[in-house]
Amino acid sequence: MEDRYRIQSDELRKAMSLANRYAIAKKLANGADEKICQADQKRKEVEESLKMALDSNLASEEKIKALEVQLVEMEKSSFASSRKGAEMDIVGQLIGIYNQSFHEGWKTIMLAPLS
Repeated sequence: MEDRYRIQSDELRKAMSLANRYAIAKKLANGADEKICQADQKRKEVEESLKMALDSNLASEEKIKALEVQLVEMEKSSFASSRKGAEMDIVGQLIGIYNQSFHEGWKTIMLAPLS
């Protein structure tokens, strides 16, 4: 009978040892699962942040393209209006030169001796 109690006692110790190992393994597995969930959550947050940054960059790129188009149009408009203004200045100067030459020519003719 003493052997039987000793055997049962040894079996009980083994069972307790296995139960403790199982509890420890379960805690480690639960901790690993929790770390996996946290890492997955961080990955999702980073993906969302990157998506938002990409969307922002795309929107900025669209704005830059629109501003470049506006700049080109303004340059063309400015060149056209400047050209028109320069042409008008030149025409005015030419008319003035012509009128002055015309008057000088008449003066020369009038002052020339009649021979």
